[in-house]
Amino acid sequence: MPPRREYKAEDVINAALEIVREKGFSKLSTRTIAEKLHSSTMPIYYSGITMPDIEKEIATRAWAILEKYQSKVRTGDPVMDMIIGFVMFAREEKNLFRCFRSEKLNAVNIVNAEKAFQKNMQILKDYNIMKKFSSERVTDVLIQGWIFANGIALLVNSPIVKSIPELNSEESIIRFIKDATRIYWRGVESIMEENGP
Repeated sequence: MPPRREYKAEDVINAALEIVREKGFSKLSTRTIAEKLHSSTMPIYYSGITMPDIEKEIATRAWAILEKYQSKVRTGDPVMDMIIGFVMFAREEKNLFRCFRSEKLNAVNIVNAEKAFQKNMQILKDYNIMKKFSSERVTDVLIQGWIFANGIALLVNSPIVKSIPELNSEESIIRFIKDATRIYWRGVESIMEENGP
C-alpha cells in the first residue's frame, strides 16, 4: 500500500487560491482542492485546516493582493495610483474581486475593508490638496472616491466592458481616471472656496 499523502495547510490554501482565481469562489470545495493537488479528499481533511478557515484565508489574501495593486506606482500620484490599482485589480483578478461581494465572506471582508479604509484615509490625509481640509471633508472625499472607483471596477469586472472602448486597456483606464480625477479635484476646490474646508 502506498504511503498516505500529506499536505500542509499552506499547500491546501495555495491550491484553493488558484481555484478561486481560475474558476471563482463558488467552485471552491474540498473536492476541487483535492483535484488541484492530484489527491483524494482525505489528505485535505488531515491538513489541519477547515473549509471555513480556507475561505477566510482566501478573502484575506484577496485583500493583500488588492493592496499590492493599489501600492504600485503608475502615475506617481498616490491617490490616483490607489484608484487605478483598485480598478486594475477588478480587471485582472476578476474572481478575487468578486470575493469582496460574497455574503459568505462578509465578516472577514468587513474587517479587511476597515483596515484598507484606514490605510487609504492616511494616504489621503497626507495628500497635498487634502492638508487644508477638515477630517470630515477628508472622509467625504475618500467615500466619494471609493464610490467612483467601485463604479469603474464593477464595469471592468463585467462582460459589458467590451462595449466601452475607454475601459479596454490599462492605458485607456489610466487616462480616463486621470481626466475624471482632475475634474473631481476642481469641483472639490470649488466647494472648499464656497463652503470652507
